[in-house]
Amino acid sequence: MQWFGATFTRRYNIRHRRWGHLFQGRFKSLLIQDDAYLFRLSCYIHLNPLRAKIVTRRAEYPWSSYRAYAYGDSSPKWLSTDLILSQMDKKNPHKAYRHRVQTYAGEKKKISDDIHLGIAVGTREYFARIRARFLPDQPHDEVPQQKSTTADYDIPTLLKSASNTLKCDIKVFKDAARIQKSDKINRDHLV
Repeated sequence: MQWFGATFTRRYNIRHRRWGHLFQGRFKSLLIQDDAYLFRLSCYIHLNPLRAKIVTRRAEYPWSSYRAYAYGDSSPKWLSTDLILSQMDKKNPHKAYRHRVQTYAGEKKKISDDIHLGIAVGTREYFARIRARFLPDQPHDEVPQQKSTTADYDIPTLLKSASNTLKCDIKVFKDAARIQKSDKINRDHLV
């Protein structure tokens, strides 16, 4: 993917007499625990244009596969919707998918809570098994991503400890539309 991104970008830039990045961010390849997490990831991806306020309805985003999943619209040959739609009601899987995406939009626990170090999507136990089986005990000095996998952080506990040290309430940061300047400093320290 790195070769493809660099080569395509270079050729596109030469052809169109432009420069700079063509794709935003790096290619992401995650290990996914099971079909349930895959479904939640699908919902998360289809909600991105709405969250970014690019569109007001999911179906309006032209570069999304949402219409293929939610309405059965034609899709490119490379797109296979079968695995995710097989988890839906057999009578009308497209309508069931629309409903489940809408339900996911209101859930408190999001898929981003279950992405571990950009490597795996699933429970902490699943990530621990992946780490034990496939990642080296000692990280390679020249691979920063491996260094981060050796630590075992419990983010909620870490945040609670840090907020206690700073004598601030995390709930204020989550719930308030505006926060005071002193709270902004504490928020920035937590981040």
